Amino acid sequence: ATRIAMMFMPNAYRIVGFGHQTARGAEAVRKGAPHNKSGSVEGQGNGSAMRSAQIGITFVDSTPLETIAETARVLSAITHAHPRCLDASVTIALTTRYAAASRNQAFDINGLYTMLLPHIRDPAYVTGLLMVRHFYDQVHVSGPDEPAKKKVKDALD
Repeated sequence: ATRIAMMFMPNAYRIVGFGHQTARGAEAVRKGAPHNKSGSVEGQGNGSAMRSAQIGITFVDSTPLETIAETARVLSAITHAHPRCLDASVTIALTTRYAAASRNQAFDINGLYTMLLPHIRDPAYVTGLLMVRHFYDQVHVSGPDEPAKKKVKDALD
């Protein structure tokens, strides 16, 4: 938490930009807030999800999936503590780990979802993931032709 706070200090050298939630979370940590109380539970930004891919790469070995998911949640909560932000971080970390671990194999959406869904807590987020799966199946089964694209567009409208 302290390293994240230091990265976003005024006038600090940084290679990344940051949003309002990250700035507020980093400032809260600098002022002494515990890492699990510094993040915003109101906003639903994507800053912590953007930082989560390296968790999946780092733990591409035999680290338990529960450990990867919990690491993503803890690191997300420093700046983005909304339940959907936490689940987005878990999704990115575990999907990255899945992709890295299975890089020499054909993509298996069933394997991805079987691995991912037990680690997602927010029911609305699970519904969103299942919608993505449905759209994937529509396009994958039909091919990316115009009727399939229209089905996806109509479902989103």
